[in-house]
Amino acid sequence: MCFWGALVFSRPWVVTLACIATALGLLALPQAQRISLPLPFFLVPAFLLALTFPIAFDHQRVVELVPLFPLALAAWSWGASQRFGEGFWRFVAAAGAAASLVALAQALGGLQAAGDAVALLPPALREVGAARLATGRAFGTLPIPGHFAALQALLAPFLIAWLKQTHGWRRLLPVGLLVLSLAGCLASRSLLGTGLWVLAVVLTLYRSGPRPLRVLLPAAGLAALALVLFLREDMARFEPLALRAVNWRVAFWVFLQHPWVGVGLGGVGIAGLTSPWGEHNITPFAHNTPLQLLAEFGLLGLPFFLALFFLAFRLAFRLWLADRPTAVALLVALFHNFFDFSFYEPALLFPFCLLAGARSLQPEATSRLFFPLLSLLLGGAAVVAALQARTQGMADQARQQPPEQQLNVLLRAASLSPWRLAEPMEAAWLVVQTGDRQKVQLVEELLDRRAWVAPQSASWAQAKATLLLLQGRKAEAWAWAREALRRAPFRRDLAELEQQCRP
Repeated sequence: MCFWGALVFSRPWVVTLACIATALGLLALPQAQRISLPLPFFLVPAFLLALTFPIAFDHQRVVELVPLFPLALAAWSWGASQRFGEGFWRFVAAAGAAASLVALAQALGGLQAAGDAVALLPPALREVGAARLATGRAFGTLPIPGHFAALQALLAPFLIAWLKQTHGWRRLLPVGLLVLSLAGCLASRSLLGTGLWVLAVVLTLYRSGPRPLRVLLPAAGLAALALVLFLREDMARFEPLALRAVNWRVAFWVFLQHPWVGVGLGGVGIAGLTSPWGEHNITPFAHNTPLQLLAEFGLLGLPFFLALFFLAFRLAFRLWLADRPTAVALLVALFHNFFDFSFYEPALLFPFCLLAGARSLQPEATSRLFFPLLSLLLGGAAVVAALQARTQGMADQARQQPPEQQLNVLLRAASLSPWRLAEPMEAAWLVVQTGDRQKVQLVEELLDRRAWVAPQSASWAQAKATLLLLQGRKAEAWAWAREALRRAPFRRDLAELEQQCRP
């Protein structure tokens, strides 16, 4: 339960705690009770990650996302081994619905209070954070509003099943939790998430349940959906649809440029900067998980991921009559990922895999190597995630220090995670802002050592050119400014920098 709470609340130490708790939980299972996927489900993705890591466009994002792989395998194995009953899923659904209280608090004024914290972020993140808060969309306990609404939609079938199995005053609790869940979707203003909540209700109640329930719940959901549509000013300009159209074109363009082994996990954002639609591609994700995986792993990974989606859909359809709530939850999560990227969020991926494992109809025999290998991988992921969390924590502390002390703290933070570029980049812009010429060369050397992290990053080349210009090395600065402009040709600030650096 602590593990689920950690995933829901999505804090910096979440992945560390999740990996440790999962590894200990798996090792504590008696040998006779252990059930896992066949060993190829471990070896094939490990091979894909190892093969694409050297050519990845964004190694920082690779390291951030890699723990999802062992966590997904562990969640399936845990679910298959434990076979959780209705009581467990009722508790999980209640915990997810209760998280809507956070979203409601944000919608009722909490987002304004969060503006003070956004002011402490680096300039690039500050702009993104301020734009997100300006939309008025609550994100609850997850980083993205749409993912929070998708979590509510995934858990709604279990609340409905709970409601159908109770009578009299005992129905008050599941009814209240359903109302709270719908209110969380409404606070997020997620059109897709709220629509999936309605779809989950309709499918779960299809030809079952009392007639008043089959009318009132979908009607309430449709009313909430209409209200979300009314509150979303960007829908008048079809901005969400336009964004997805751009994301899909960029992701497919990236695949066409790198068809065989892709651009590595999380590399679509940087790789898409040189596409014809790079200027309007404002997110590093494709808003379509299958398409993003195709761009990230190319034709090499296509058979494996096609098999995964096929098996997931087959399981959902097989469960339609035997276990309707689980079937609907699986279908909701799968459908959401054709228009979003919630499988990249632990709080969505973990319950999905847990459900798939717990309701798998014919669990495979366990390989003796699977659990030791998985536990070893979880331990390594926990160490890496802990270093990342500590690095981010020190960077947060640095932003609250006086300018003359910020740089030293940032440099110490950067030394903890040699695969991260965010802190060296922040240090570079801090040096430019303060004009501390004594530290310029030190920061430039740090940037050079981290060039491998994002070898095609326009922002890295921009920082390099700016630091060289600050040292009076105009010819070198011009070369890097031109390279930055080549990597992101639509950016006007890079064109201005190139003009400024010309000898």
